[in-house]
Amino acid sequence: RSSAGLAGLLFARRLTHTAHALFEAVLRPGDDAVDLTAGNGNDTLAMARIVTRANSQTGERGHVLAMDIQREAVAATQARVDEDLEDPDAASHVHIVQTCHANVRDYLRQPGVRHLRLVAANLGYLPGSCGDVYTRADSTITALRESLEHIERGGVACVLAYPQATQGDESELDAVANEWLVLPAREWHVVRIEHANRTGAPVLLAAYRIAD
Repeated sequence: RSSAGLAGLLFARRLTHTAHALFEAVLRPGDDAVDLTAGNGNDTLAMARIVTRANSQTGERGHVLAMDIQREAVAATQARVDEDLEDPDAASHVHIVQTCHANVRDYLRQPGVRHLRLVAANLGYLPGSCGDVYTRADSTITALRESLEHIERGGVACVLAYPQATQGDESELDAVANEWLVLPAREWHVVRIEHANRTGAPVLLAAYRIAD
């Protein structure tokens, strides 16, 4: 990336913008991507704008799988996709399912997933909701373990999480950080990006599968 692009990646005002800059750096037309927490559709749409374009060499379009346990999130994400992706063929390559992200294994093992390049999760609760439904460390770790097995070399898993615990004594951030801390260094690079002078701000964790 250029120096300007690197600055934009590291010093974006919001870490969601940093995550989307990472999406743009990693994804290519024709790739496959998974949004483990569809929410209001922002990450799903950022992925879809890239991967559902036809690959210049193969002519193939990629797919986005978006998951969320809440009906409102599925509906909101579908509405965003329908509104933004005017090409019906592109929109047909975005699959939104109402299920827990721990069930991602059932979808990743389907024949249509060929080039999984990106898996993302924005942990916590649905923005704008009352916050009584939120992601949990156990199901998140299950989803990430399964996802990492399928990410191709040169691909990335990224997680936006908050330091506050939503259950028990360990936050989801700590659970994911501890899980990825022991990934083999010969196969994975793991980075942590945070705004160190903002109390309670989210943290972006990213695991890059080293290319050959």
